[in-house]
Amino acid sequence: MPSRAAGANVPERTELLFAETQADHVFVKEEQMMPFLPIVRVKSVEEGIRAALEAEHNYRHTSIIHSHDVEHMTAMARALDTTLFVKNGPCMAGLGLIADRPTGLKSPEPAKQFDITISTHSTQTDTAAAWERQLQSPASANAAVRRTSAWWHEFWNRSWILLDNNAPGVTEAYVLQRWVTACAGRGNYPIKFNGSIFTVDPKHVAGGPDYNADWRRWGDCY
Repeated sequence: MPSRAAGANVPERTELLFAETQADHVFVKEEQMMPFLPIVRVKSVEEGIRAALEAEHNYRHTSIIHSHDVEHMTAMARALDTTLFVKNGPCMAGLGLIADRPTGLKSPEPAKQFDITISTHSTQTDTAAAWERQLQSPASANAAVRRTSAWWHEFWNRSWILLDNNAPGVTEAYVLQRWVTACAGRGNYPIKFNGSIFTVDPKHVAGGPDYNADWRRWGDCY
């Protein structure tokens, strides 16, 4: 294990290691297939974006930011100009639910049924305040259902291939793959290559390690 090579003693089932490094460390500069996250300390978001741009090597593949400041998100997206740009910031609301903590909701009393709305907003606005105002007014759930139903109706009626006789499994596999591809490819960006948007616990795949579904390695848990 990398931890042993570094002289660290950690439990055998540890899923992730992280440590502070310098910006020129090999773990920052080179792509690695190990569960180690290097952390580089910077003095400002501008310095952080410059360091991220250098570490990305202009491959323009994927970049990620965690921030409450929309202007910082926009600055990084424009600077790195990657194919995939992931940012935090969805808005959650639930009928009859109250805020429990910054990232949680709860019901004031026991309930058997409730509705939750999770809104993600990716539009570009002139100011952060304008973006936040739009986030507070998500599309209605009924309108979203109608829109989604219409899209899938058009998709499935566009074309189809059905095999009979001794090949029902081929048809099922083909339809399933079309559905998976359609789910992952509806946005403005290419489908993520290492697992798409559907992954499972790798322990459920023959020979996979006992990690959760967020663990990925070139799509073996896809």
